[in-house]
Amino acid sequence: MATRAATAAFAAHWREATPLDGLAHALDRLDRPGADAVAALVRPVLADAAWVRAVVAALVDAAARDPWFDPPLAPVRSAVQAGLTLHAGRHAAIVLGVGALDRLAAHKRRAGGGSIGFSGCATLIRVLDGGGATLSLWRGGWRDGRPIERCAPIGRQLLHDGDLLALDAGTSFLVDHAQRDIVLLHATIFAGAAPTSCEYDRETLALRATGAASEQASRTQMLTSLLGALGRDDTAAFDAASRSPVAHVRWHAMREWLALDTDAAAARLAGMAVDDPDPEVRALAAAPILAALSANSRFLGDIAVEALVCGDDAPGVYGPPVVMLRQGAGNWFLRANLWPAEEDAVLRASGRRAFFYDLPHDHNFSFFTIGHHGPGYESDYWEIDEPPLGLPGEAVALRSIGRRRLGPGEMLLYRAHRDIHAQRPPAAFSVTLNLVEASGREPWRDQYRFDTERGRIAGLLNVTAIEGLLPLAAHLGGGEGADLLHHLALRHPVARLRFGAVRALAAAADGPDARRAILETAARRDDRYVSASAARALADEPADRRWADNPLGSGA
Repeated sequence: MATRAATAAFAAHWREATPLDGLAHALDRLDRPGADAVAALVRPVLADAAWVRAVVAALVDAAARDPWFDPPLAPVRSAVQAGLTLHAGRHAAIVLGVGALDRLAAHKRRAGGGSIGFSGCATLIRVLDGGGATLSLWRGGWRDGRPIERCAPIGRQLLHDGDLLALDAGTSFLVDHAQRDIVLLHATIFAGAAPTSCEYDRETLALRATGAASEQASRTQMLTSLLGALGRDDTAAFDAASRSPVAHVRWHAMREWLALDTDAAAARLAGMAVDDPDPEVRALAAAPILAALSANSRFLGDIAVEALVCGDDAPGVYGPPVVMLRQGAGNWFLRANLWPAEEDAVLRASGRRAFFYDLPHDHNFSFFTIGHHGPGYESDYWEIDEPPLGLPGEAVALRSIGRRRLGPGEMLLYRAHRDIHAQRPPAAFSVTLNLVEASGREPWRDQYRFDTERGRIAGLLNVTAIEGLLPLAAHLGGGEGADLLHHLALRHPVARLRFGAVRALAAAADGPDARRAILETAARRDDRYVSASAARALADEPADRRWADNPLGSGA
């Protein structure tokens, strides 16, 4: 209870000493926010970044007082970056992140050719610590109403501390080389975003995949698909969705609306045919598409309607495919999971990974699930008898159970840390209902993805906001940040947090010798997870240094 109270108190007041509330109010007052207008308001917030260190200092202080403190901020984690989301609004998001040298090197080394991604959004980047990095700049994304078939290099950029970079939606970058960790304050401008993100093959430069440009766009598609599947023809909900800032989301909403109630949708359809800002949507609106009616289910449809009418901007911790139904008074909650079929527009737009399809994984909580609507997804199932230590690449004794479809009315129990499954898209849009354990300990329990062919852990799926704070405390927290990390490295109850603190201290160390000394000390500790993780980091150190010491980044 004390931790919850402290976290709530921090959540209520941390923004007061920052310009973020003023930014949010200014953005909300924009009449028709374009990318340039939003960027003009965001730029001063990034230009004077002194407030960022104050935020990190406050987080460090709160974490030092309570080992269970988890910052009330969305964590950011990728193959190369960790950090925290400081602002998330309709028009822009601001992230404070650290691009870790060892992760950058390992990603370059292990990813083969890799890919070049274009988010579809304009960005502003304030460089707090350039890390001696060199970026390669690329041109791609959308042009003339469609994705460019091949991206192209357009130059290189050396990062200097204090730089403020402005990249339009058609420009992306890769870190070709760095000498140390990179610390960036990064703003994404949603206004004027391209219809989808684009991913290009690093070797051939050819377009490889497209995906949803934002979680909100994906969520709106999911909710309108749900209303279509349930036969809910609520005018206000579909009218709101048909005014999404993302063109393909507007048209998806209109298709679903037309299939349910052509008469009610006709006026809005006529308006889209005349004045929709996207020429392809205007053309499509002139030739409406009809679809078959789906079954009706009032209770779930009511929730989708409310979310769309009220402008549900926050998909929540489980993302767009999940609709939270009820939080129980005790340690449980009820949710609905939405499962698009192979040919559904939302799956094509968002990609299979957005729905965990084809991804063998366990769960860090137990839950019951029942097939509620549609034919249901299929899963391949495995079991394990003992939870693993949790290291990436660790061997795990997987026992195959076979494949099964979760049909209507069928119920299963998924056991935490025991049952592993890889889901496949259903034959048609489907819905499951889950009764989920919610003890409050779930964020601290590991959830894994598995390489079932090799019988190994492929990686960690869950992350806490405190893990985003660790590298920030190392680079921006000063002496207090270092003290916190030394404390957490020895005392935090969660093993991955203990090594996360060690890793942050090593990454911020003054030179490779100091970094190695920290890891060698950790490798000798009587702590299985920390010692094994440190030993692995030491084994990767020579390759990391070769990459860091190569000014062209070609030694990966």
